[in-house]
Amino acid sequence: MLRCWSLGIVVHSVVIGLSLGASNNTCTIKPLVAALCFHQMFEGMGLGGCILQAEYKFFKKAVMVFFF
Repeated sequence: MLRCWSLGIVVHSVVIGLSLGASNNTCTIKPLVAALCFHQMFEGMGLGGCILQAEYKFFKKAVMVFFF
């Protein structure tokens, strides 16, 4: 279950980053950056807690953190 959830978070983060990068209007970019930072902070805390509970080895944890 954690793998599917983690993959969903990675894909979600990539889509948000692409939408931010594709935006040309500064009125759109500023709110997107604020929302992205706030959203990713809580997403990262949730994913970090799940990774710690799953007790993966260091390499697997490092790969997951890198892709997030």
